[in-house]
Amino acid sequence: MISYAYYRDTFGGRYTEEIVPWLRRAFMLIDAQTLAADEEDIADAVCVQAEAMMDGGLTQVRIGDYSESRPNDSLICGEARALLEGAGLCYRGVS
Repeated sequence: MISYAYYRDTFGGRYTEEIVPWLRRAFMLIDAQTLAADEEDIADAVCVQAEAMMDGGLTQVRIGDYSESRPNDSLICGEARALLEGAGLCYRGVS
């Protein structure tokens, strides 16, 4: 589980303590889809996922100056997946 203190102080999250239940739900999703690994990589992905869930399941897409919000079509948002894949933490079966 990721603490609100980690989310606020280390991750630099933008939400108040209202995000705490979402951190738990996001942790359950991320934990079920990843290999045992570095706790900080997992924690950052959980924070990103919780924010996506708080934002109504939207994924932010950015290319240069272009930015667009899209509905998330999978359990894990694109930014969280990118963090996990970059750290080599995803199962091969994660789509």
